[in-house]
Amino acid sequence: MQYTWPVGDGGRLSLRAEDAYRSKIHYTPFKNDYASSPAVSVINLMASYESLRRSGWYGSAFVKNLGKRNYTTNVFDPQGLGYLAYYAPARTVGVQLGYRY
Repeated sequence: MQYTWPVGDGGRLSLRAEDAYRSKIHYTPFKNDYASSPAVSVINLMASYESLRRSGWYGSAFVKNLGKRNYTTNVFDPQGLGYLAYYAPARTVGVQLGYRY
């Protein structure tokens, strides 16, 4: 969900919240538990400002994976060699700032 409203003289502020749900996934046709990922819900938040003029400041601050969920995005399982799991990034926090001229 996102809410945006005008701010000051020629700008707008937006607040955004996302929830991405993914059900249990099996990465092999054999439905092995070690090569699967349980159901997971990942929450992302963002606040941003943008000038509506031709030139001006813009920026945003965000948090991805707010709940710090630990889950796999893929599992590679070559027969007889063990397996390799790829994990999603942990909580990520960032800021972006720029100026259009």
